[in-house]
Amino acid sequence: MLVDGGNNNNAFLADLNVNPTVDAVEEFKVQSNVMSAEFGFTAGGVVNMVTKSGTNGFHGTIYEFFRNDAMDARGAFAASKEPFRYNQYGGSLGGPVYIPKIYHGKNRTFFFFNAEEWRFSHNRSNFLTVPTEQMRRGDFSQLRDANGNPIPIYDPATTRPNPNGSGFIRDQFAGNVIQRSRFDAVSVNMLQFYPTPNRAPSNPFTNSNNWIGQVSETRDMQQWTVKGDHRFTDSNNFQLRYSYYKHFNDNGYFSAYPDPNMRNRLDNYANRNAVLTDTHTFSPSLLNEFRSSIARQYFPFQAYSYGQDWPQKLGLPSSVPGYTLPRVQISGLPNPGAFSVGLRGNQTWQFFDMITTIRGGHTLKAGVDHRLQRANNYQREVPSGAFNFTGGLTNNPLSPAGTGNGFAQFLLGAVSNATFNAYAGESEHAYSTSLFVQDDWKLSRRLNLNLGLRWDYQQWPVERHNGLSNFNPSATNPNTGLAGRIEYAGLDYGRSRLEPALTDFSPRIGFAYDLSGNSKTVIRGGYSIFYPTTFYRDFFGSTAGFANTATAYNPPGNNSNLPAFQFKDGLPFPYTQPLGAALGPSAFLGQGVGWDQPSDNKTPRSQQWGLSIQHEFPGRWLVDAAYSANKTDHLVAGAYDFNQLDPQYLSLGLALQNQAPNPYAGRIPGALGGATIARSQLLKPFPYYTAVTVRNPHLGSSVYH
Repeated sequence: MLVDGGNNNNAFLADLNVNPTVDAVEEFKVQSNVMSAEFGFTAGGVVNMVTKSGTNGFHGTIYEFFRNDAMDARGAFAASKEPFRYNQYGGSLGGPVYIPKIYHGKNRTFFFFNAEEWRFSHNRSNFLTVPTEQMRRGDFSQLRDANGNPIPIYDPATTRPNPNGSGFIRDQFAGNVIQRSRFDAVSVNMLQFYPTPNRAPSNPFTNSNNWIGQVSETRDMQQWTVKGDHRFTDSNNFQLRYSYYKHFNDNGYFSAYPDPNMRNRLDNYANRNAVLTDTHTFSPSLLNEFRSSIARQYFPFQAYSYGQDWPQKLGLPSSVPGYTLPRVQISGLPNPGAFSVGLRGNQTWQFFDMITTIRGGHTLKAGVDHRLQRANNYQREVPSGAFNFTGGLTNNPLSPAGTGNGFAQFLLGAVSNATFNAYAGESEHAYSTSLFVQDDWKLSRRLNLNLGLRWDYQQWPVERHNGLSNFNPSATNPNTGLAGRIEYAGLDYGRSRLEPALTDFSPRIGFAYDLSGNSKTVIRGGYSIFYPTTFYRDFFGSTAGFANTATAYNPPGNNSNLPAFQFKDGLPFPYTQPLGAALGPSAFLGQGVGWDQPSDNKTPRSQQWGLSIQHEFPGRWLVDAAYSANKTDHLVAGAYDFNQLDPQYLSLGLALQNQAPNPYAGRIPGALGGATIARSQLLKPFPYYTAVTVRNPHLGSSVYH
């Protein structure tokens, strides 16, 4: 994405930086497949917008567009008309710079200004399935499945080994009723965030869709663009454009719960984009264009409940930090909305210079494109912890189907598992340098050739303070003598896990041929290679232990028949702070780890080719037939669980316990309390981690025709 030739993509996520208004755009061009070598860092195409400039006459616009529920009909399933307000308004003005009695910029100095805002507010009707008043009192005697069969509830406090065989057993609550004295105090205080039924359910057995209501979402946008053009001489033009873009979104549709504490996250984007261009014509056949640009983003975001000390208001102990409302997920109920809090900032500096010369039938271009990129991110994903109530602790362990309920488990406060993430932030950095040459060669009146070559060097992103960690499966942990350890950038390996890629050459070959010689039939085609940007999150590497450290709270011995802890008691042990390399090679034992796997150190690559033919028929009809292809490889591929059980052994079931003795049994220190690992885990290469997730930046590929 380019605006006035300058970069218009944010660093970090490579999303859009500014979105110029229609009244600020003079023209735009969309290119794909075979493009000039001056364009790079894309695997698809280029959208280049040019903003308006002032002229010798003053010209302006003023406008407003609006939508309103007064002109809408009620939705088919809504109880009432959903309120909707949308107003988009703005204006523009351009002309010569004129200061009475001081300066008149006719034919020399021009300005253009555009400003726009919009306000958006919308309500949406939702159906929810919420606990009945009986269930909120602990009475599950009417709990049924869709066929009307009773669903029994079992008491997790009575869980014990099965005296007559393997597994565990537990007792059913008498009458399927949980006594009030068994309610967890924090769970009771959390009930205020769950609505009570307000309509007859769609299914009287399951009480589905027993609540209807509206939730709202609000968005606002303000932006303005100012541009100045000055002609120093007939051969030297100077241009400066600055754009500001601000967007607010309360994310009211993140969840269906009516209480904003359970639903909303307040996002405030503030983006800035500027381009300075100097164009110098040395002669009718020699032109130089210099361009400098910056794309910058400042993005604070926070959960609606942030700063209200909800954990302590609910009765949780100080072991649960009071940042936001705890994220509680109850099986059978909708998930709550966004609970993240943070600040993201990034910027990209670009310096571009290109010289163009015309020699006979050749139009030659050569230049350099240098970029400097920064991305800072501080994000607390679940600042006060995530607590899960899966319902499994209230089922029949020997025959779980059709038994148990997540809300019943929530009332009891028996937490299935929980996570807490501690954060210190990250700061990513990289630069790139590109050289290119392009020859648009008119061989004859009927044949044009486009020949180009581009070379890109992109530094792999690095954390400015070496805040990266990585699991190494082939190294031995000196603390345990077992295979696999955590390693750290700048200590166990260089600043990046990848070696520099120095051979990213991009040929661009295209042609256009007038087949008939009368411009009635034209054939076009070509082949090109592109290397998209590598400065985005997928290439940043793992910041576990530095920017964030996840602490998992699982049941003792990972036995899913037992609770991890009681909700009212808070986190049972301190969460791990992001201590970086001080965590040592044994970091994250008993948890999941990430293995960013270097491969052949190749940059993602897109090969594009195509062929088209256009023919003009009588009556000024034009028929165009085209073939276009895009083959990409060396893409980031990930989320492979290297630690999962080989599927060929799944059929063994419990017999696997006796057929696979485990040499790691009893050898796991610290995080697992020395607990013996099940024998079946021998078939997992690293049983002392719950999962080893592999990500390889060069294994993915795709082909489109």
